[in-house]
Amino acid sequence: MRFVKKTYRIDVADCFKDHPGIEEAREIENQLYGLADWIDKADVDNAPDFPWEELDEKGLALTTRLSQPLSDTAIRVVYRYHSNNPKHPAHSQ
Repeated sequence: MRFVKKTYRIDVADCFKDHPGIEEAREIENQLYGLADWIDKADVDNAPDFPWEELDEKGLALTTRLSQPLSDTAIRVVYRYHSNNPKHPAHSQ
C-alpha cells in the first residue's frame, strides 16, 4: 500500500483579490502550479534522473518573483525542496 501525502495549496491570488499586484501574482502562481504538476506527473519516487536542478532554478525564480508584487502584504513566500530532492535537508546526513 502506498500512502500519498496530500499537498494543500493556498492561493495567494484568492486572499488578495483587490490588491493592485494581483494579476501578476496570479500569473506567477499558475506557473508554480505548473511545476507542482510536473513533479506529480513525473512519479519522482521512481524517477532517479528527475532534473531537480532545473526544477529548483525555476521554482526559486518564480518564488522570488511572487514575493515582489505582494511585498506590501504580510505574506512570507518560501521555496522548499521536495522531499525526494537530494538537496532536501533529510538527505544531508
